[in-house]
Amino acid sequence: MSRNTVLLFPGQGAYLPGSLHDLGRELPELRRALDEVDEVATGAGLVSVSDTVAGSSPPELDRLLLDEPSHILQLTLYASAVGMARTLTAQGLLPTTLVGHSLGEIAALVCGGAFTFAEGAQIVLRRTAVIGEVNPGGAMLAVGETRDRVQHLLDLVGDPDAVIAVVNGPRQTVVSGTDAAMEAVESVCRALRTSVVRLHSPFPFHSPVLAEASRQLAGQLGDLEQRRLTTPVYSPILGRHYTDSDRLTDALAAHLTQSVQFPAALASLRAAGADLFVEAGIGDTLTKLVNASIPDAEAVACVVGRGNPLATFERSRGRLTELGVVNTAAVPDPTELLLPGVPVHVRQAFWAAHGAAVASHVRRLCKEFDPASDPTGEPIPQPAPQPAQPFIQDRVAQAVPAAPAVPPLTQSLPAPSRSALLLELCESYAEALEYPVEVFTEDLELEADLGVDSVKQTELLARAADRYHLPERPADFRLSECSTMGKVADFVLAGLNSGAEPVTANGQPRG
Repeated sequence: MSRNTVLLFPGQGAYLPGSLHDLGRELPELRRALDEVDEVATGAGLVSVSDTVAGSSPPELDRLLLDEPSHILQLTLYASAVGMARTLTAQGLLPTTLVGHSLGEIAALVCGGAFTFAEGAQIVLRRTAVIGEVNPGGAMLAVGETRDRVQHLLDLVGDPDAVIAVVNGPRQTVVSGTDAAMEAVESVCRALRTSVVRLHSPFPFHSPVLAEASRQLAGQLGDLEQRRLTTPVYSPILGRHYTDSDRLTDALAAHLTQSVQFPAALASLRAAGADLFVEAGIGDTLTKLVNASIPDAEAVACVVGRGNPLATFERSRGRLTELGVVNTAAVPDPTELLLPGVPVHVRQAFWAAHGAAVASHVRRLCKEFDPASDPTGEPIPQPAPQPAQPFIQDRVAQAVPAAPAVPPLTQSLPAPSRSALLLELCESYAEALEYPVEVFTEDLELEADLGVDSVKQTELLARAADRYHLPERPADFRLSECSTMGKVADFVLAGLNSGAEPVTANGQPRG
């Protein structure tokens, strides 16, 4: 069965600390995108991007926004989306349409052929620099209501600087504007017991506050020459496909003040026959929005937040292989090579728990076997299979000592770190409450900030207890002890450390 495939490019929030460190080492197309974006950044006299986000100790999103230059996050989002899209197309994916969400439209147009990768990075840099220089202030809020309901709230506020910036789903609307306007919106929402929370956004995107930045950006991008699109690109801002008669740089500049209507874009593409939506980049934010808006379509994210990013990518690639849209032979599944005949779900669980240790051991053996090799660099090309393969295998077996037995899956492991556990819980709560995961911070008050009542909080806590096999709660337990995400993480971690059933490194119960 042929598929009408839409490739999605995420914008703000598509960042998972540590994922680029692991993925960048194993996916050459992603590594190349990071290298190319570093060349653009350093050529402009700015610090390297990958040194910050793809190193062994990458910052959390909060610290990335507060402590690092603003271009780091924006170029990271751009390079991640293009790099993962290149990875998929190198494996045979042939999308019929490309769709970007906000900043993701730049990556979509680059992959569609309108600009080179370096030109796209320059657009991102100029966009970020102009907004920073204008420095209008402002913020963005996620409101858990329909678009029409949120518009009524804005009418009550009566401030022209408070507008709907993004419609993400049936009950997920983002507003943007000046700090004073956003404070007024927050006050009205809380008075009406409507859930509202500030997003981790460096600027008030898609609002009239950025009108001057939009004007300046159009002038700065005027020297870029666009090319004919080789793959159709649909804009959720324009509500249509781009055409070769569009002045794309003017459109990208105008996007700073125009709203994103993502569900309408999805509905239009679905009506035109699209039946598979694949999210490039890091995370599954857009995949969840597809599931909420058009649940009858298939949606697959390259990398999701839980567990080993390489393992989640392999699972996604496996699903795309089942759907017949990528080439199975393009990138061998390491778990199938190592564990032939073992059921796929067992292989994947094993790789999620022990893949990093196995890969490290194999690299060490490779270096011992051939001191001239460099296992820490680019992957060593695989020679073509030879007729005498059994003989070669015998020689390798004699030359390389047998690897020690890998601990069985039932062996006890320590509980996950608090930071990893907090991330898993935030993702779980975000999915259950239909909010972007970036909304969920350690200090987020579930009732005061999101309006989550005690019944729903108890239900979510019970889910967490079941997932991590926690012991029964003490008789004197009070729900107020878990009023924030940080307190929820501390509660779960205390249960895990009290002698409860062991869990895997990514938090999944054993057995």
